[in-house]
Amino acid sequence: MKPTKEQKEKAKQDLIKMFNSNKVALYTICKHVSRTGMMRHIDVIFITEDRTPININWYIEQLGLFNRAKHYNTLNADSLRVSGCGMDMGYYVVSTLSSVLFNDYKVITQRWL
Repeated sequence: MKPTKEQKEKAKQDLIKMFNSNKVALYTICKHVSRTGMMRHIDVIFITEDRTPININWYIEQLGLFNRAKHYNTLNADSLRVSGCGMDMGYYVVSTLSSVLFNDYKVITQRWL
C-alpha cells in the first residue's frame, strides 16, 4: 500500500527532527545481492548522539522512495529493495534521501558497515 501524503510529510518531519545536527552520517549494510546483481537489500542505520543505532528503513519506505523486502527471509525481511547496478547503491539511497529532506544530495554522508 502506498503511503498517503500525510504519512510522507510526517516521516519527513520525523527524519529532519532526528537529524538535528549539521553533520549527519548514515550507515548502510548490504544484506543480499540478487543472482543477476540487479537488485540489493540494503539496511540504513542512523546512530544517535548517545550511540544508539536506529534502523530507518520504515521512514524511507514511508517517504515513498524505496519499498521494503517483505517475505524474503527472516534476516532481510525489512531491508530496502534497491534495483540497479553499476554504482554505489548505498550512496544512491542516502543521496536520494538527502535530496528529498534537504533539497541537496550532499547534506547527509554515507558509510558502509
